[in-house]
Amino acid sequence: MKLTFNPRHRNRSNLTVISWNANGIRSRIEEFKSFIADWNPDIVNLQETHLQPCHNFTFPEYNIYRNDRTFRGGGTAIMVKRSIPHHQIIINNNSLETTAIKLTRQDDEPITIISAYRPPRKPLPEQDLHRIFRSQGYVLVAGDLNAKHISWSPLTQRNVPGTTIRRFCDNTGYALVAPSEPNRFHRNCRNTTIDIAICKGMTVTECTSIPELSSDHNPLLFEVSLDNFTSPALSTYSFPNWYKFQDILSNSLPGNPRISNPEDIENAIKNFNDCYNSALSHSSTFKCINKPLFSIPPSSGKKLNLKIESGKHGKLLKIPFLNCN
Repeated sequence: MKLTFNPRHRNRSNLTVISWNANGIRSRIEEFKSFIADWNPDIVNLQETHLQPCHNFTFPEYNIYRNDRTFRGGGTAIMVKRSIPHHQIIINNNSLETTAIKLTRQDDEPITIISAYRPPRKPLPEQDLHRIFRSQGYVLVAGDLNAKHISWSPLTQRNVPGTTIRRFCDNTGYALVAPSEPNRFHRNCRNTTIDIAICKGMTVTECTSIPELSSDHNPLLFEVSLDNFTSPALSTYSFPNWYKFQDILSNSLPGNPRISNPEDIENAIKNFNDCYNSALSHSSTFKCINKPLFSIPPSSGKKLNLKIESGKHGKLLKIPFLNCN
C-alpha cells in the first residue's frame, strides 16, 4: 500500500504537517474544525492539548493518537489522515512529552513524525535528543520545545535548551527548521519563536507561521518533500553501560508472568520489549561519529574470518577437525 497525499496539493510529492500549541484544544474546537477544513493537512501535531483520558476528541477523516496528562496542562497528540498507512510508536523520553507515529511506505524506509512538548522548567540534556533520533531513519520532530536561540529567534535572548538544540543539530547535521516570523505572542509585546522542528534525512521546503486561531501560539505549516531524502553526515551510536542496563531491567521487569491464553503471551512479549528498550536507552550514552563503527577489532575480525573460511574448507574436504559444526 502506497503513501497517499493530500488531494488539494499542487505538488503531490509533499507531505503537509501542521504543528500547533493549542493551549487547551477543547475551548477552541469550533475554530479548529474550520481551520482543518480550510487547510486540509495530512498530519497535525498538537501540544498543550490539556486533554485528559475522559475527554472525547475525534475528527471523521483522521486517526488521532494522544498522550494525555492526568493532571493540569500539557498533553500532546497527532492527527493523521486515515488514507495514510501508519502505526503509532512509543517514544520514551524524560525531557519531552511526545506522541509519535511511523508512516509506512512501499519499498522505502518509513518516516517517523513526532509531536513534542517541553515544559518550560524541564531540562533538556543532549542525550535525550540522541535517544529520539538514534534508532529512526527519516524523522520530523515538530512542536513547542520552549527553546530560544538567536539563530531562529533573533529578537530574544537564548536559553539553555535553545543552545543545546543548536549544538545538537550542528553536531549531527540534522536540519533545524523555524519560521522567519514569530509564532508566540506575549502580552508584553516581546514576541518569540519557540515552536520549531528538527528534521533528519528529509527536506522541509516551507515553514510558515499562520496568523490564525486564538491560542497565544500561531500554528506552523511544514511542507515536507518526499522526493528529496538525504543521509545524515554523522551517525549516532549508543554505548551501553551493561551493569546499569542489568540493574534497570531487573528492577523494571516483574517475575515470571502468569500466562493462561495467547493474549497473555502477546502482552508479556510486548512488556519485555518495552522494558528492554527503555533499559537500553536509559543506560546508554550517545556519540556522533562520521564513519562506520566497528564493534569487532580488525585483528579479531581477521581471526574470525579465518575460522569461518577454515570451516567452509573443512566441510568441502570432510576433515572433522576443520569442520566448525
